[in-house]
Amino acid sequence: MNESISAGFSMNRLIQLCSRYFAIKKNMILLGGLAVFGLIAILYFLLVIFGLLPLRQSGVFGMMDLVFTVLSYAGYAFTSTMFNEVNTNSTATHFLTLPASSIEKLLSAWVVSYVCYTIVFIFSLYIISLILGVGNNFIFSEEIINRLLAYTILQSIFLFGAVYFKANNFLSTIVALLAFAVMASLIVLALDYVGFSKNGWVLSKFVKGDSTAALFKSVILTTTVSAFFIWLSLSRLKKRQLA
Repeated sequence: MNESISAGFSMNRLIQLCSRYFAIKKNMILLGGLAVFGLIAILYFLLVIFGLLPLRQSGVFGMMDLVFTVLSYAGYAFTSTMFNEVNTNSTATHFLTLPASSIEKLLSAWVVSYVCYTIVFIFSLYIISLILGVGNNFIFSEEIINRLLAYTILQSIFLFGAVYFKANNFLSTIVALLAFAVMASLIVLALDYVGFSKNGWVLSKFVKGDSTAALFKSVILTTTVSAFFIWLSLSRLKKRQLA
């Protein structure tokens, strides 16, 4: 690969890589989209039929929470497939020798799996909320904004998992997250046992204050954590490109 290409950045190459992703994954996107919305429709009718989702405002909002969860995990699963070419012997060489830098390859994967998917994600939530009669109250609520910020962090972690793991990227990332959650819980319990109160932690104070200040801090935290995992993903991709 040309040294200037491997170290440089070109918006034109980035757009071409994004177009390449859409061309390669168009069947997955189509079938995946049909499966996701089919699942949402089936769950809705099952919940209504069995009386678990009363046709009142609280029940509809509960359905929207379920829709958000399904779309979130669909996004994580889609993100986990972004570097399948690298993990397949027959296509790894072709992908790694594409005339584009590592940062262009990573950014194109991030643009497709996060930027484009999140736009579709929010638009889908909006359309479904209109169908269910929820309106804009759900989409533009503080809770949904916070959940989208949490989705942003987790999506960057799944992007890292897509580069880091060589097989079963989605499940491997989930297992790693569960292991981290268990370890973190044990640390919290240990600290609490020796006298450190969870209420005195800096993190609990970090989100206090008026809603605007809390939102700003949440955005800063989300950007920092996501950027860290994207940087880890770039470092991992560079290592695999040199291997």
